[in-house]
Amino acid sequence: MRLAVLALGLIFALAASAQPASHRLAEAAPVEVLTLAVADNDALAARAVAARTGGPAPVRFAEPVGVAVTPQTHGTWTEAGDGTRVWRLAVESPTAYSLSFGFSRFHLPPGAALWIYAPGSAPEYRPFTADDNEAHGQLWTPIVVGDRAVIELNVPPSKTPLAVDLELAQANHAFLPTLLSREEKDALGARLSGSCNVDVACPQGDAYGDLIRSVGAYTVGGVDYCSGTAVNTTAEDDRPLFLTAEHCGIGPSNGAAVVVYWNYQNTRCRTPGSVESGSAGNGPRYQFNTGAREVGANAASDWSLLELDDPFVTGAGVYLSGWDRRDRAPQSAVGIHHPGVEEKRISFENDPLTITTYSSTVESPTGTHLRVIDWDLGTTEGGSSGSALFSPEGRIVGQLHGGGAACGNDQSDWYGRLARSMTDGLAPLLDPLATGAETHDGRDYEPAMTRAVASVDQAAVGDRVAFTFSVVNFSAQPIQAEFTNPLPSALALSGTPTASIGAPSVADGVVRWSGTVPPESEVTIRYEATVLAAGTLTNPATSVIPGFPDLPAQASVFATLAFPTPDTVVEAVVGTAIPDNGCPSFVGSTLDVTGPLVIEHLAVGVGITHTWRGDLRVRLTSPAGTTVPLIERVGAGGSGSNANNLDVLIGDEGAPGSFAGGNHNVGAPFYDVVGAPESGTPGGPVGTLASFIGEDAAGTWTLGVCDGAAQDTGRLERWSLQFVSSGAVAGEGGPEGAFTARLAGPNPARTRTALALAVPGTQHVRATLVDATGRTVATVVDGPVAESAEVVVDVSGLAAGVYLVRVEAGAGVRTQRLTVVR
Repeated sequence: MRLAVLALGLIFALAASAQPASHRLAEAAPVEVLTLAVADNDALAARAVAARTGGPAPVRFAEPVGVAVTPQTHGTWTEAGDGTRVWRLAVESPTAYSLSFGFSRFHLPPGAALWIYAPGSAPEYRPFTADDNEAHGQLWTPIVVGDRAVIELNVPPSKTPLAVDLELAQANHAFLPTLLSREEKDALGARLSGSCNVDVACPQGDAYGDLIRSVGAYTVGGVDYCSGTAVNTTAEDDRPLFLTAEHCGIGPSNGAAVVVYWNYQNTRCRTPGSVESGSAGNGPRYQFNTGAREVGANAASDWSLLELDDPFVTGAGVYLSGWDRRDRAPQSAVGIHHPGVEEKRISFENDPLTITTYSSTVESPTGTHLRVIDWDLGTTEGGSSGSALFSPEGRIVGQLHGGGAACGNDQSDWYGRLARSMTDGLAPLLDPLATGAETHDGRDYEPAMTRAVASVDQAAVGDRVAFTFSVVNFSAQPIQAEFTNPLPSALALSGTPTASIGAPSVADGVVRWSGTVPPESEVTIRYEATVLAAGTLTNPATSVIPGFPDLPAQASVFATLAFPTPDTVVEAVVGTAIPDNGCPSFVGSTLDVTGPLVIEHLAVGVGITHTWRGDLRVRLTSPAGTTVPLIERVGAGGSGSNANNLDVLIGDEGAPGSFAGGNHNVGAPFYDVVGAPESGTPGGPVGTLASFIGEDAAGTWTLGVCDGAAQDTGRLERWSLQFVSSGAVAGEGGPEGAFTARLAGPNPARTRTALALAVPGTQHVRATLVDATGRTVATVVDGPVAESAEVVVDVSGLAAGVYLVRVEAGAGVRTQRLTVVR
């Protein structure tokens, strides 16, 4: 019985739009088309059949075509009305039944989205986002029907395209109509699956609904296909494990290229043996997992166990099948599979199975396989490989290796025997608690945590973040549940937590809720908190169902806190040589900035190729003549002194010179090392960038670089200025209806100062104090203000330093620099 799960949504910004930005453009711009070489489908299909004559192998349905495409080398950039930057490329492969894609590099910033869809059609499946970023750096997509697909990247206005790392390395031309719907296949005249197959929607499948939900079809590298099964373990820890066949070819080099389709099955029963049963179904394709790794395999009994990169997709209702390792042959069996990777089917063997070796008819008590002598109802086909064989009790006893079974014959199939597989390395994976259990039951997948995270890497000190936890009861009976969330020290509760039923309590920094969750419903607990410290934020919460101590739900969500999101980015690509031992003579590079643009926050991106980066000195000079030293031979005499290259984003949030050891890669995405490699710790300048706050950025900026020791040289490759700013110069007038804001005195000092406002008539004014990191530290006024008003700014509680007074009235913004002296 599925009882309860705990779900968390951590919300920093709006999630991706429900449709690509190009669908919101009033007039879509022309799109560059990349045309692949025309392929002969019949010849490719014949070659795929011939390749399978040597024994069991995954079925090939598509031909890979190598490409090298990035948003910098191909495609078309446009801008949507809301400021979203849109990159699109159409890929065409004449005669293809479908297309899919493999990205060798995939890294998106929060808020960006990658869509794949057929021209002129709404996308069939969700976009790929920062949640799809993986350590292996790849992305492999489901299919798009037809011989042309559009790849579209949406980058929100708050992000720079420099934060995107995307390279398309492979496009896959399908020469068979695999995974196409009934309508799509009927339009092609395709009749691929044997008519003796039995849809899982038929009455024969009614007793096996849970097991049916555990079986999925999958593709490898967009070109091969097999079947597999989600499997339970004695730890019952919701680990996304997927059992399949070793001969399907998953290994260390291609696990990332696995795409698993869930619930790809016909919605109604087609009478077995009918013409309709031999045609295509109408199964949906939109529920999928992409990416996996092989955690174990053995060729003797042909098993392979995959761990998917992500939890089983939310909403798919995946069931984790149990297993039976008893050393005996079942008296009957059921197979659930995807013949030809068409819609899911079910097959029945009503007679006892025998224990043999692969392809042998001779019984052997120590054999590696179970032989299905002949199917009594249904069959298997190419693509069924890897699918589970279930005992009469509904537990996995093997996975399909191969055989000659097909519609119209009584030939045998052989399944790798689970009892043997457990002795050949599978036992520690399915029985991690080492219980020695001979059988273990299945259960509904109960994800410990689901995440809805947007723009978490842009949270800064002082930001308010909203948490929503849900305790969900999937059963038909009410349950009692207890929820606990101890707040980490990096968070301070803001306001009072609320719940959809009852009221949470707060004591000693812990949010608690307990009560009754009605049948098939959920209780949501919500609160807001203020971020107190930058770094990695871990916020663990637990939901416990009394009486079921083995079913706690617990997990953590991570939010990386970094620099405020810039609204203006200016960059220079220079390639200027840095002479050896040239200090104190600096090599200069200039950037011109247009304004007016009052600086509220500034980060500087620097990309330098140079051996022994401890030799480097870097400084920045503004148009007003202010000079700030950024780097003074960082790491000299320390761990970073002999590392190569510098590829960093520098801001006042980091400790001065906190760039860790390790070579930097000066390449896209540029400035991807935020201060220090691996750790992501912000790196600070030797001086303070707050010295520029309040200045008008318009004019020429100069970055100076020199080498301070002998024997090593390099080049300044590129650098950028990343501003958070207001669009008006402090204290200026403006068009009719604008206002002015001035502080009394050029360097207002000790405890109080006057803010003089000249606003057109009485209107609502909001004035806040912002520190050098962009954090709001005080609200000066937030309400109606009369013409020519004077507001007192109390600075008695502020540390010495540079601040901004940011004033908003109507649609206008004015910013005034404030220096506090102690």
